[in-house]
Amino acid sequence: MIERVKEFPSLTIIRHPLVQHKLTILRDQQTETKMFKELVDEIAMLMAYEATSELSLEPREVKTPLEKTTGWHISGKKLTLVPMDELARRFRIENVGHSAGVFDVEKLAWVNRHYLKVASAERLADLVVGYLRQDGMATAPTAAARAWLAGVMPMVSGAVDRLDQAPSRLHLIFEADVAASLDRDEVRAEFVSESARAVVHALAEDLAASPRLVDREQFRAAAGRVKDRTGQKGRALFHPIRVALTGEADGPELDLLAPAIDRGAELPPDSGLRPIVGCRERAAAFAEALGRT
Repeated sequence: MIERVKEFPSLTIIRHPLVQHKLTILRDQQTETKMFKELVDEIAMLMAYEATSELSLEPREVKTPLEKTTGWHISGKKLTLVPMDELARRFRIENVGHSAGVFDVEKLAWVNRHYLKVASAERLADLVVGYLRQDGMATAPTAAARAWLAGVMPMVSGAVDRLDQAPSRLHLIFEADVAASLDRDEVRAEFVSESARAVVHALAEDLAASPRLVDREQFRAAAGRVKDRTGQKGRALFHPIRVALTGEADGPELDLLAPAIDRGAELPPDSGLRPIVGCRERAAAFAEALGRT
C-alpha cells in the first residue's frame, strides 16, 4: 500500500490502514508520552515492512527436517533493520559534527516557489482556503467557488513565496471600496488631468452597457473601446483603469485580474466566499466619487 507521487519522485506515501490508524493516535494531543513513544516504534516497524516490500529475492535450497526444498532469500548485499530504541542507544552527541548549520531563508523561499509553480491549480486552491478563512475571505467554499479559486491561482503561484501570502495577493479582488482610494493624496494626484478622468468615465459607461468581463478577450475589447473614445493609450489608458477597478496603482496583470473579479462577481451568495463586487459596479462607484472631487 505504497503510493508514489508523480510530481515529487522522492516522496513515498504509506497508506497501510494500521499506519494511518496509529498515526492518528500519535497526533492526538490526548496521547500520553509513553504511548507516543510506543506508537513511534510500532509505526517504524510497519514502515519497515512497507519499505522492504519490493526487495528482490532469489531461490535458495534448504534442508528441512523432512526433506530438501527451495525457499527464497533476499538477493544482493546484506540488509540491516535497526529499531528506534537501538538507534537511540547508540547515539552519542560527541559524534555529531560541530560545524554550525546554516538556515538559508532565501533558498527555502526558492524551494517553496518551485513547488508552488509545479503544483496543480486545483491543489493550490484547496490548500489556500485555510488562509483565506483566516482573513475572512472564505468560510466553506462550494465546488463552484473552488473552481473559481483554481482559476485565479496563476496570479498567486508565481508571485508569492508561501501560501500564507496568498490573501494579500488576492485582496484586490475581495476589497471593493475602490472609491475610498481617492482619500489618498497620491491617488487624487493621478486624476488631476482631464484625460485620466475621461478614461474612468468612458470605462464606467462602457461597462454599464456591456456583459461582464469574464475573460481576457472581453477585457481587451473593453479597453480598446475606451481607447477609441478617449484617444489614450499605454499607461495613460491602463493606469486609470487599474486604479478605478482596484484602488491601487499596481498589482497583477489587468487582463487576468479584471476577468477574475467579474467571474467572482457571478458566484452565488452562498458560494462560501466573501461577495465580490464586479468591475461594472467598481467603475461606476469610482467615476461617481471622482465627479465629487
